[in-house]
Amino acid sequence: MLWKQIAHWLDSVRHQAVGVMVFVVVFTVLTATVVGTITARDELASQARDGARTMAGMVANRIDGLLDERYRAVTRAADGLTMSSEALEGRAQLLLKRQQVLSELMDNLYLVDERGDLLAALPEDARLAGVSIDDREYFQRATGQMTTVISQPMVSRNGQTPVVVIAAPVFDHVRRLTGVLLGSFDLTGNNFTGRINELTLGRTGYVTVGTRSGTMLAHPNPQHINQPVPGTNPAIQSALAGEEGVRRANNRDGQTVLVAYRQLNEAPWFVTVAIPIREAYAPVYRLYWTVFWVVLVTVVVIVPLTLRVFSRLLRPLEDLAGQIVERHAGRRTEPVRVGGGLEIRRVATTFNDVMAEREEAAWHLEEREAFFRSLSERAPTGIAQADVEGHLAYTNGAFQAILGLPAEEIRGYPMSRWIDSRDRPEVVDEWRRAVASGNVYYGRLRLVRDDGQVVWVEAMTSGVEAHDRQLGTVTVVRDITHEHQLEQRLRAERNRAESTLRVMQEGVLLTDASGVIRSANPPAARFLGLNEPPEGTVLFEGVRITADDRSWTLEDFLTSPALNSLDAILENARKERFEVELTLIRPDRSDEDELLVFVIRDDRERRREEERLSWQATHDSLTRLANRRAFNDVLTRLVAENVRPTALMLIDLDHFKPVNDTGGHLVGDHLLKRLAEALQNGVRQSDLVARLGGDEFAVILTGCDMERASVIAENLRGAIANLAVADGSRTYRVTASIGLTALGEDDHAIRDVVNRADEAAYEAKRLGRNRVVIDPDEIVVQEP
Repeated sequence: MLWKQIAHWLDSVRHQAVGVMVFVVVFTVLTATVVGTITARDELASQARDGARTMAGMVANRIDGLLDERYRAVTRAADGLTMSSEALEGRAQLLLKRQQVLSELMDNLYLVDERGDLLAALPEDARLAGVSIDDREYFQRATGQMTTVISQPMVSRNGQTPVVVIAAPVFDHVRRLTGVLLGSFDLTGNNFTGRINELTLGRTGYVTVGTRSGTMLAHPNPQHINQPVPGTNPAIQSALAGEEGVRRANNRDGQTVLVAYRQLNEAPWFVTVAIPIREAYAPVYRLYWTVFWVVLVTVVVIVPLTLRVFSRLLRPLEDLAGQIVERHAGRRTEPVRVGGGLEIRRVATTFNDVMAEREEAAWHLEEREAFFRSLSERAPTGIAQADVEGHLAYTNGAFQAILGLPAEEIRGYPMSRWIDSRDRPEVVDEWRRAVASGNVYYGRLRLVRDDGQVVWVEAMTSGVEAHDRQLGTVTVVRDITHEHQLEQRLRAERNRAESTLRVMQEGVLLTDASGVIRSANPPAARFLGLNEPPEGTVLFEGVRITADDRSWTLEDFLTSPALNSLDAILENARKERFEVELTLIRPDRSDEDELLVFVIRDDRERRREEERLSWQATHDSLTRLANRRAFNDVLTRLVAENVRPTALMLIDLDHFKPVNDTGGHLVGDHLLKRLAEALQNGVRQSDLVARLGGDEFAVILTGCDMERASVIAENLRGAIANLAVADGSRTYRVTASIGLTALGEDDHAIRDVVNRADEAAYEAKRLGRNRVVIDPDEIVVQEP
């Protein structure tokens, strides 16, 4: 009932105008408010993001500074403890008590020997007597890398707070490891991150610190400290992955917050700053309520005022309606005349003109009908008129030619008589629905002539109405038999081509000159990273093709002739990379509407095979070290470019033949593999280790002076001497005679450098083996 009353009220133009006016005013106010609100919200969001990002950076820089200060302090203190193992053990407690500066930065100090046994602690704790830390990760890294390391956060002895240990190696005067200095500090202490737990942003914003291994170090809620970092928060997940940025997320209480996350430089930790979204957008929410009351007051004032104004403006329209009714009823013969606005007077004038045209149209109706018949007879397409029951009443000559019958044999029959039985049910149903709904029927169908010949036609049927009364239908028919045969042949050719492309392993793409994909087979879609056919998309918007050390654009392909077997890297929108062989075919290059055919073949297996063969050609199959060929290539380049400082080390094994003679070649091969591992582990990543043949090895140390090279050579000699291979009850060992020389300014061929290193190795054997000889011209011998 209420809806009917509203619909009746809106039937009035006056009421509709009032509604439109109210809508315009409200819409204008709301639009202006929404635009202003969005702008204000975006500005607030930008300020909140910048503030969170800045705060996260300040906290991260503060923690980095604190870590760096302690790292440097422990390193300096360890450098000041240079002494022998005996001196360090005897004076350990006194040495710790002298570290006043370090004691202020650290909560606890410890001194251990090179085996990890505790020598002293500050503050002193008798419970630590006899404790060994040789299994601790930070001790193993500090003694293995020979440098200061920062440990992962761990639980303190009270089991409640996280602590971090900084370990620095202690050396004697000849750089031999004598012990390790340890400093630990509580991460939640007031002199480190303790104050961060009390830091808030606004009313409810807060700061947290966590590790990328998943432990919470600082949090305003003490219950969360030393607990796992929540993994469901997308911002925390990004921080755990090493990323930095600002994004929305939900906290543990389900609130939507703006989270800024920043990585530390000195440790694998991250800082997050969280600001609730509702707090950041509080001014916008207050604006919403202000707008609501403004709109409400506006509507209450405008509705009655607008209703009164439009009532006066539309009164002449009611007079016009009365005069029109009198004219149609015959009670008025003169034209209608009313006052009012210009629009109402135009309606009256238009009505008078329509009435005059209507009277004139009646006189021309018969003339137009005659003209229609004359025109249809000369039309090249078939035209047929049927009555309301569907029986044909008129056909032109073209229609009669299509059926092969004269007009007398067609008139009075329904057109469905000549429709092929295979098409008749569907065509008749669609034709009836179209005519009943007042639409135009359009379709292709087959007509069967009386002589049995089938004719394909395009037919269009439209209803003919007059004064809301159906008079019949008019059908236009065009013979398309020849066109249909051509389409069938083209469709068959296309199906054969598409079938061939579907079974091909190569991807085939057809694009126009602007890069829009016209056609693609399934392998091509797989290369592009798409699950559906990519027709209509632009090839180079989601695909990057790299070849010849540069990225290829569409312009590069358009300015190039046909390409054959281009080795390239294809990266699609999913960031999937394919090693492909690309072929470009340009069948119609001179045409303005040129089409490009790209053939893409997966070339990964061939390239892997080439890489395998290349690796085999430059590496020793037993030890997997570089072979003599690779050694010669690298040394030749260094000599030609005079790359200095560069050192060359030749290693000749001592007493290796007895190992083969006694233990057999299997034991000898095992010893060589172990030796290769020791050599690789004892040099830098930039150094080249090669097996020149048998028991002869070489090491090229690029960018290494002789002082450093001699230390590396001595370490390798010791590692080889300590290497042992057991075979049953017997143990086999070998030593090495090592010759060491430097690349000189006068060296012009690799034989100059190799001969000096070889002479040095020979001198090492002559002096008793198991030693390093540096440059035979000076005969500097390092005794084992």
